[in-house]
Amino acid sequence: VPPFPSVRGSTTALCWVMGPNNHFKCLTFGTCNGFALLWRQTRDVWLYFLQLLFTEPRHKSSFRECISKKLGSGSEITCISSSEEESTGFRVAFGTVDCRVQVWPVDSCFKVKTVFSIQLEDTKPRNLVFAPDHSQNVIIFGMEDGNVWVITERYYLDLFPVDLLW
Repeated sequence: VPPFPSVRGSTTALCWVMGPNNHFKCLTFGTCNGFALLWRQTRDVWLYFLQLLFTEPRHKSSFRECISKKLGSGSEITCISSSEEESTGFRVAFGTVDCRVQVWPVDSCFKVKTVFSIQLEDTKPRNLVFAPDHSQNVIIFGMEDGNVWVITERYYLDLFPVDLLW
């Protein structure tokens, strides 16, 4: 059970992340109060050893909270996406109900910084994905208006509706 549920709010979006070379697993989730959390899967060696001694092992691993940050003004997180980076960690993107998109690179030590945080005009992100060509581009799908936007790698302030790209 996540700590501080009354402060953070209920879970509204989640995403499994595999680290580089499947080195670790991470559960990323967002809440209705705008908190973004990352839990890293760890093997609890002592718990596993005690279970081996006294019972059948039930839990071979557990999770440790590595990151907990409130995004912007604390609006509900509606979607999360991740993309593995080559041997350095992964990227994670969050969309919020107040039309904001944030992208973080996460290194192998679970240190984060915000690559960008951008406010869309009137599009509430329902889903977002990183482009399949391993670029930094993020494709955003609108919740109520049906718009599809692309945030480009070099010009993240220039948003292009997809119909302009074709």
